[in-house]
Amino acid sequence: MLIDLFSPEEIFETGTLVGNTTEFFGNFKSKVTSVEISELYALVSKIRFLDKKNIEIVLGDSAEVLKKITSKKKKILFYLDAHSHSHKSIPLNDEINHCLKFTNSIILIDDFKVPNKPEFGFDSYEDIDLSIESYPVLNNYDLYFPNYDASQDIGQRGYVVVDTSGKLKKNIDERFPLSIYRSN
Repeated sequence: MLIDLFSPEEIFETGTLVGNTTEFFGNFKSKVTSVEISELYALVSKIRFLDKKNIEIVLGDSAEVLKKITSKKKKILFYLDAHSHSHKSIPLNDEINHCLKFTNSIILIDDFKVPNKPEFGFDSYEDIDLSIESYPVLNNYDLYFPNYDASQDIGQRGYVVVDTSGKLKKNIDERFPLSIYRSN
């Protein structure tokens, strides 16, 4: 599993919603910070995790909250999932650009288009796909996509893992079914 392989000091999630992924992340030793723009969902999640000392729910714009993280050497797993049709724009471009400043981190972008695997679903907003074509800054990094049958995935949603740490290239094996798409 990515978290076991990378052992992040902190997990930073964007798009809490009701906190299902946040709950999963909270099972690990890492500090978990999750940002939600909706007051209702942030409140629901804050109540849900009152007894979890390692989870913090933050109400706000994820791109703005991310800018407050200044320790670039910290090992952080960024889980970017703040793309919803209920808001006027998605913060993904700003989120990616900020997260790429961290040289010892892993970025996982959910609902992302997997090249040559149309069976994995992905999101589109105003005719812009969440894809490497729409976010060309990713072309400068090692990108990892699922390398397994989509039917094995609950929800069959695509994702991409961006490695700024250099740790994945040495550790991909059958326990972690990803394939490198593009390497610097």
